[in-house]
Amino acid sequence: MIRICSEINDCLNMSMPNTSRELRKLMEKGLIEKITDTEDRRKQHIQLTNKGKNMMNEAFTSIESRFLTRIQYASQEI
Repeated sequence: MIRICSEINDCLNMSMPNTSRELRKLMEKGLIEKITDTEDRRKQHIQLTNKGKNMMNEAFTSIESRFLTRIQYASQEI
């Protein structure tokens, strides 16, 4: 889990309104969910839903497959 907005803003160099809008879109699609911090209820964290995890797994599997196809005939020399 990551802290919502502030860490994403820092990582992606996005404005707070843009980050909030993109997170809202992901939530509407059922790909992420917000979780309130039990120790500080002002803080929220986000995590992938099962649907989001499945989508990420499919994407990484596809990327890996294409990568392996491209390097299949690559030389062993570095």
